[in-house]
Order: sequence, then C-alpha cells, then structure tokens
Amino acid sequence: CGVDTPWNGMWYRVVGTGFGRDLQEDFAEQRSYAIAPSVTWKPDDNTELTLLGGYQNEPKAGFRNFLEKSGSITPIPGYGYVPRDFFVSDPNYEHAEREQFWIGYEFEHAFSDGFSIRQNARYHQVDWEHRTLVWDWINPTNGNTTVVDRMASGGTESWETVTVDNQAQFDFSTGFAKHTVLAGVDYLHRTRDYQWGRNFGVPSIDLHNPVYGYDFSSLVLNPSNDEELTASQTGVYLQDQIKIGRLD
Repeated sequence: CGVDTPWNGMWYRVVGTGFGRDLQEDFAEQRSYAIAPSVTWKPDDNTELTLLGGYQNEPKAGFRNFLEKSGSITPIPGYGYVPRDFFVSDPNYEHAEREQFWIGYEFEHAFSDGFSIRQNARYHQVDWEHRTLVWDWINPTNGNTTVVDRMASGGTESWETVTVDNQAQFDFSTGFAKHTVLAGVDYLHRTRDYQWGRNFGVPSIDLHNPVYGYDFSSLVLNPSNDEELTASQTGVYLQDQIKIGRLD
C-alpha cells in the first residue's frame, strides 16, 4: 500500500509491504516487512529535492540448502528420489534473518540557459544472519543408502555501500541538430564483514524416518572464515544525444 499527497508545497509518500509464504520444504517459511517513506520539496519551478529512505526486516528470510546428484538427478538404489518437501535441516536450529535500511537524496536544479545539475546519493546497509544443517553426503552405513550425514554451518554478513553520482546536462542546438550532453562523475564505496563457521558433529538424518527436534543449544561452530573487505570505484562519463527531426 502507499500514499502520495501534497502538503504546503511539499509532496510525501509512504509505501509499506508485507509478504509471507510457506516454502516447498517442510518447516520452511518466508516472511518480510518493509516501509519506504519519501519527501519531495520544490521551492521553485527550477529546483527539486527528494529525500528517500527505507527499512526492511525479514525475520524468516527463506531456506537455502544443497542436494547431491544421488536422489535428485539419479535415484537412490532401493529408495528412489528425495521428495521435494524433504527438510534436511532441523527446525530447532534453522535460522535465516536479514535486515536492511537505506537513506539518500536526489537533487536537481535547472538554470535558464539550458544548463542543469543533479546530485544523487545513497547509503545502504544489509545485515544477514544464517545457520542451517547442510546436506553433506549419503552415508551407506551397513549398506543403508538413505542415511544423510549433515554439517552445521552458519555465521553473519554485513554490507555497507555509499554511492554518489554528480551530473551536468547541457541542452543546445547546432543547425538542425538538437544536443543533450550529459557529463558526470560517480563514486562507490563498499565494505563487507563476513564471519562463518562449521561443525561436523551433528546427528545424521534418515530419509525413510527423519527425526527432528534435537537440542542444539550447546553446539559451537568452528570458525572457518573471517573476512573484512573494502572496495572503492570512481567513474567518469560523457555522452551526447543528438536528435535531428524524428531521428535520435
């Protein structure tokens, strides 16, 4: 739903969404809620400033796991194919949550001689937390080809992104040709903080008789990844769009 209304020379909009569904695997769900307000201010016909923000929370961000060739592409001897609704993890351990917010602005001012400037900027942050029991491999213990060994896996990930785009536009004519020249400089800066761990000491699960509800309160993941990454990028661009009659 959304609202877009003028008020005292300003325009504001509030958009909200909610989403929920059950996924194909047993116990797997997806839930998402978001709100995105914005305000536009036009002090005169040549100047416009829009502030934009948003927040999204996914307390159940979905289910992601793996299957091996046996049971998905080729049948398991004496069993067949793994059902599409089979849940290899455990509802007592499975957790996927994502939270993000953003804020920015769009500014534009037009001068009287066909010259205008714009600046757009945005800050965006995403925080992700996930833990699951991963399908490792089918363990043919004592000739049993339906026992699946699992591995506990999980961690956190955080992204921060800053972008700024500066533009100048020139509109003019040369003879029969109308020109729109756009020049600009943009900048992007991104950081990533990623931590992940694993533990192989978790119970297996039998495709014939899956058992859920184990106590994982004392399970500790052994760190396998601890990364901090930074990337920056600067771009310069220039274009001339020419229109002659109906030809662009």
